[in-house]
Amino acid sequence: MDETAGLQYRPETVAVTAGRPAAEPGQPMNVPLVLASNFRAGTTDSSVTEYARDGGTATWQALEDAVGALEGGTAVAFGSGIGAAAAMLDLVPTGAHVVVPTDSYAGVRALLADGAAHGRWTVTTARNPRSLRWINRLRRLSSWPTGIGRRSQ
Repeated sequence: MDETAGLQYRPETVAVTAGRPAAEPGQPMNVPLVLASNFRAGTTDSSVTEYARDGGTATWQALEDAVGALEGGTAVAFGSGIGAAAAMLDLVPTGAHVVVPTDSYAGVRALLADGAAHGRWTVTTARNPRSLRWINRLRRLSSWPTGIGRRSQ
């Protein structure tokens, strides 16, 4: 468990200390890097990782703990950008209107098109996502998730 949980530190301190295991003599200060995605199978213990994509790794968990501590909440890391995009789109309510840049990642546009084809939401593409006009259009037309750059509605 992170020994800094619940204490108030400057962001710089949190950035270098969050995600650390409990302090034990002779043990590393930080979670060692786990550079593996597959693990030996053969246990019935469901808490044991056999594939990182399903259960993550100790390194992955430490990253989530550190980012969550920095952001003041709970963080979730993904093994791919499309995995993160799919998770975000899963939060979009049925009947929502989604605005997406015309030059966005093709995989995201495919997920949006699939959701629209199934009646989950409607999609509008817009050019020039860097302009204030585009951001204001996004705010008017879309279901902007709370906690992501905008006040709750």
